[in-house]
Amino acid sequence: MASTSTQMASDSSPSTPRCTYDVFLSFRGEDTRDNFTDHLYTDLVRRGIRTFRDDQLRRGDKIAPELLKAIEESRSSIVVFSKTYADSRWCLEELAKIMECRRESRQIVLPIFYHVDPSDVRKQTGSFGEAFTRYEENLKNKVQSWREALTESGNISGWHIKEGYESEHIKKITTTIANRILNCKLLFVEDNLVGMDSYFEKISLGLNTESNNVRMVGICGIGGIGKTTIAGYVYKQISWGFECSSFLENVKEVCKNKGLLRLQNQLLNDILDGRNQKISNVRQGAYVIQNSLHSQKALIVFDDVDHIDQLELLEFLVGNHTWYGEGSRIIITTRDKHLLTKLQVDYVYEVEGLNFKEALKLFSQHAFLPNLSKEGYENVLHRVIDYCQGLPLALKVLGSLLHGKTISEWESELHKLKIEPEVKIQNVLKISFDGLDHTQKKIFLDIACFFKGEDRDFASKILDGCDLFGERGIGVLRERCLITISRNRIYMHDLIQQMGWEIIREQHREDPNKWSRLWNVDDIYRAFVSEEGMKNVETISLDLSRSKEIWFTTNIFVQMKKVFAKMKKLRLLKVYYSHGDKYKMLLPKGFEFPPNLKYLYWEGLESLPSNFHGESLVAINMKSSNIKELWEGDKCFAELKFLDLSNSQQLLKMPKFSSMPKLETLNLKGCTSFCNLHLSVDAFHEMNFLRELNFSGTGIKELPSSIGYLESLESLKLSDCLNFEKFPEIQGNMKCLKNLYLDNTAIKELPDSIGCLEALQTLSVDGCSNLEKFPEIQRNMRNLRNLFAGKTAIKELPCSIGHLTRLERLDLENCKNLSGLPSSIYGLKYLEELSLNGCSNVEAFSEIMVDMEHLSGLYLSDMAITELPSSIERLKGLEILELTNCENLETLPNNIGNLTRLSNLLVRNCLKLHKLPENLRSLQRCLKALDLAGCNLMEGAIPNDLWCLSSLQFLDVSENHIRCIPAGIIQLSNLTELHMNHCPMLEEIPELPSSLRVIKAHGCPCLETLLSDPTHLFWLDLLNCFKSETENRRCNRDEWFYPEIQIIIPGSSGIPKWIREKSMGSEVRIELPKNWYKDDSFLGFALFFHHLPLDDNNDNDDNDYIYKLGISIGDQSEVAFEFWWPNNCRTYDVGRIRDGEVIKRYDKDGTSDPALHVIYFPEITISSKYGSRQWNNFKARFEGSYQCGKNSAFKVKSYGIHPIYANAHDHRQKRSSHDHPAEDHPHHKRSRHV
Repeated sequence: MASTSTQMASDSSPSTPRCTYDVFLSFRGEDTRDNFTDHLYTDLVRRGIRTFRDDQLRRGDKIAPELLKAIEESRSSIVVFSKTYADSRWCLEELAKIMECRRESRQIVLPIFYHVDPSDVRKQTGSFGEAFTRYEENLKNKVQSWREALTESGNISGWHIKEGYESEHIKKITTTIANRILNCKLLFVEDNLVGMDSYFEKISLGLNTESNNVRMVGICGIGGIGKTTIAGYVYKQISWGFECSSFLENVKEVCKNKGLLRLQNQLLNDILDGRNQKISNVRQGAYVIQNSLHSQKALIVFDDVDHIDQLELLEFLVGNHTWYGEGSRIIITTRDKHLLTKLQVDYVYEVEGLNFKEALKLFSQHAFLPNLSKEGYENVLHRVIDYCQGLPLALKVLGSLLHGKTISEWESELHKLKIEPEVKIQNVLKISFDGLDHTQKKIFLDIACFFKGEDRDFASKILDGCDLFGERGIGVLRERCLITISRNRIYMHDLIQQMGWEIIREQHREDPNKWSRLWNVDDIYRAFVSEEGMKNVETISLDLSRSKEIWFTTNIFVQMKKVFAKMKKLRLLKVYYSHGDKYKMLLPKGFEFPPNLKYLYWEGLESLPSNFHGESLVAINMKSSNIKELWEGDKCFAELKFLDLSNSQQLLKMPKFSSMPKLETLNLKGCTSFCNLHLSVDAFHEMNFLRELNFSGTGIKELPSSIGYLESLESLKLSDCLNFEKFPEIQGNMKCLKNLYLDNTAIKELPDSIGCLEALQTLSVDGCSNLEKFPEIQRNMRNLRNLFAGKTAIKELPCSIGHLTRLERLDLENCKNLSGLPSSIYGLKYLEELSLNGCSNVEAFSEIMVDMEHLSGLYLSDMAITELPSSIERLKGLEILELTNCENLETLPNNIGNLTRLSNLLVRNCLKLHKLPENLRSLQRCLKALDLAGCNLMEGAIPNDLWCLSSLQFLDVSENHIRCIPAGIIQLSNLTELHMNHCPMLEEIPELPSSLRVIKAHGCPCLETLLSDPTHLFWLDLLNCFKSETENRRCNRDEWFYPEIQIIIPGSSGIPKWIREKSMGSEVRIELPKNWYKDDSFLGFALFFHHLPLDDNNDNDDNDYIYKLGISIGDQSEVAFEFWWPNNCRTYDVGRIRDGEVIKRYDKDGTSDPALHVIYFPEITISSKYGSRQWNNFKARFEGSYQCGKNSAFKVKSYGIHPIYANAHDHRQKRSSHDHPAEDHPHHKRSRHV
């Protein structure tokens, strides 16, 4: 369930503090500890008020930290002012803290003036004045804050006790406090609630208790998501800060069964402490409520406001902002977001489901006794959690259901749940469905069985074609939290979808042929083979990839003609393949589609029946079909709006567009045989609704001139039409065209009339290698956001490019003939990304004359520039600066440190860049990635400022002439990835930060002997990294294995001798010690594999390289991870052909020398992924080899596996001992020379 928070006002506030105590008692022990305060404390506790009393006699100046904490965690404070209260500096410090909490977190302060005059407290006279006379001499720095605290508290209305029975006074005091503070405690809220901290934090943003404005907050979500629980928790946390409060639970049911008048009386009873007179009608009630609340700071919760007469409810119970006094907060929980819109609430929080960790905790509370082991249940436990998808109701119900049962019983119940949902969950979820009208229920069931995951606009128009008012219906379902919309696609919680399925099944559970909708392949098969036919079916969604053998090995298609003939109500039909091979399908002779069909989706259909009639069809999707012609003769598809024939490679001919007057979308992408459109002048005339045309990858050579008359057209795609040479002059008015894709076509020029496209937002001519000139740009193209003109032959851009005032992205990558940029380009103040990568003819980057605050990405790789202008500091928003392979670049401007948002600086292979600017320190808070590989940096060229870059996460110093990595690297506490490949002089690796997860140091021959010693500090540093990663996983409970720690180091000698288990075969095993999972020091395994160099004779760089690591735990086995090497795997020592030249320099991710790969497999992954820790063997299986084209490029020679224990070495002791090594053991110290 997605989370949505909508702020309708600009107020914000910190979270309201958590409260451990209801009351903090501040008193002078010597005066009242054994009499008045003791009696008061006893009565408060008797009434159930959690009261903090400091029972210790304390002296001195400094208040104890635990008392400060107790004050902060109390809802209120009672201050008992007695004659010698001010004599205690301790008491005054308490009071100052109490008044601070009153100001900052609105804590309630209740003063009791016990035989002292309140004016003495206010003005510090009498005994209070005497005390301050003494303080003025020695504690001047404290006196002012103490005086302010006494003055402020002395002005608060409280109790003045000077005569009478103390017991009577105490009774009145505790009664008042109970009414004020304990009102919220009358509401039962469970202990050990899960996930409440995050919910409370988010809702507190909307409540903004610091503001004196009246604020209304809505909490909405599906049934069972926890709205009432969250509202109750929030109420209990904050209600003490209000003058009156009320929690009206289950408003819908109470209003339905007992009437609105009952709710009004309950509200008045709560806010007036039972002093109100009974009201006789709702109008009178509304008047009394408004009059009672308008002068009070109130907290009111209206819980579960759904499916009732909303107008009456809003008018006579909830009211509006003007009903309530200053600082009031109103919380409404509902399943209907539309109701919150009517109320004009200030903030809406749509409740999200629990995350995996929280869901596991909540479920375990109900499924397992405290401290009961879950050993053996892990696998099925995770599947139950996945089934519940974070829904608290489901987690509680299923936890209770499975409590005390065996693993086999759990498996049985889980299997049953997938077929038949739990009734308690079903009934709660179904409440929202029951509140829909007939049309909305049909739409809900269509989505549950057919449209889940579909584009909202598309589904809406199909539903409109079914006379179901799709847009309105989808809107209602969204308001009722039955669906969510993300990226304009419709999504539905799996349990809500299952509820919809159950509604369809419940009347004829064993007879799917009688269901209104079919979605399961097995049920569809049962219905097809039944004798009765499917007279009631309205929608069918059939995934053939799930059961191909049934459909293609039986005679079911022989029966298809007869079965479909009975489907008179069929509206929606989808036959598709979610995965695997797609089979071509030929319909039987004489087959007819049902007459009321609105949507036909049949993937891989050979052809349409000869008698095909689709007068009612709204959409046809026959992608990957074998048809050559859609239909023969003149037929009219008057309602057709969507036609998708993409990847139908045999398609030769299309019917006249005039036969589809309402067509909105036509997709012929990948129809490679389709070459000819109707080129008559009127081909596109009267196509008033056409919005999208996709001819990408077809063989068309030209468009008819009538294309210009498509006034509704928004998107036109001609990408990869290799024969398309000329875009026609635009003669009409294409006033809606937003996207025009002409990339990789054969066009030589663009018509000047393209400047008439006022709505155009994206223009792509990328890869149009024959395009030499860009036309002058008209001022009316001011809406263009994206211009892609890379790999073209243009020599210059027109100065009129400055007219593109809203341009955000300009891509001129690999324009080899481009000589420079016009100065007008710097007037594009909204430009966010400029790419000139590969523009090798551009020798200078001109001065930037104006500030360009929005430019965040500047890509200048493979250019001939020698320097950057100092005016680059005008790019105040720059985040990425890429200068890779700028071989003539000699310096970077010193003011680069002024780019305070720069996060990525990439200067790889800038061979003449021998030093870096000295002020890198200025980037310490923003720079996250620094790539210095291949810059010929000498020893000492890396400035010390580099080690101040505290935000740095990625550092590459490969292929440089450095002998040691400076010790300052330990300061980079956020560094996760370090590359130092092919540094032939590198002899020393210092202490590394434990944050590292990837280390690459292959091609460093001087390191190999050094790293072969298991006691070398490099391995101890890795141990720290392993520990750090293990702790991260234990905190996050990451259930999916991914090798977060990967190391590549020199390895010509193979697997180190000290590795416990080694193998020359394709797998390596290790036996685990008994009860290994109980050993807290066991961290996991280090997996090693040693590969040999590339085959030098292979120059095929077209393919990537895949390498699989398989893991077996006990009897479970799977591919745990696939390593991927991009096709630039070769390095500087292997000649490589690129663009006709032999390139001999380092490529980022590759390695062609012998290397040792180390991967960390955390112990915690075993139990979380494989469901049990009871295994005693572990096997790593390495499959295949890296491939370049058809030839083997990498060959893995040997494998190893080694257990990792946290207590194997004490890191600190090792470092100490290595500082004073024995002379005869060169590896007992971190050597500078090997």
